[in-house]
Amino acid sequence: MSWTLDCSSPEGFALRREDLRQWLRLSLGPRGESFFVAINEGVSNAFKHGTLPGEPPWVALTLTEEGPGVVATIQDRGPGLPPGALQRDFPDLDSEGGRGLPLMVMLADEVSYDAATRTLRLVARRPSLSPAGDDMS
Repeated sequence: MSWTLDCSSPEGFALRREDLRQWLRLSLGPRGESFFVAINEGVSNAFKHGTLPGEPPWVALTLTEEGPGVVATIQDRGPGLPPGALQRDFPDLDSEGGRGLPLMVMLADEVSYDAATRTLRLVARRPSLSPAGDDMS
């Protein structure tokens, strides 16, 4: 099962946010809400930083159920992420901005970036069905 959205404006994305949230809840259960926040940050960053001067904005979001979780890819037409951007520490809470990428790294199980396609990839695994520490042996 997958979910795809091509947007030319933040307002277009805003109209589908609740659909996205519901899809993630159905796919990931309670884990869906934190993954929604990570995806929302990624899409917001793509609209804010992923458009070259003089070009119309465009962001593509694709969600796919893969194995034990959900993969979200966010693609834009911007200049791309600088090297090491995903390894930054969380900024001072008093600073303005700069929290999007660290928040994505904190909320997703995996985060990677393909500079050739300008695609951010976020992965969330479904919670384990067995209680922690439950040893069947």
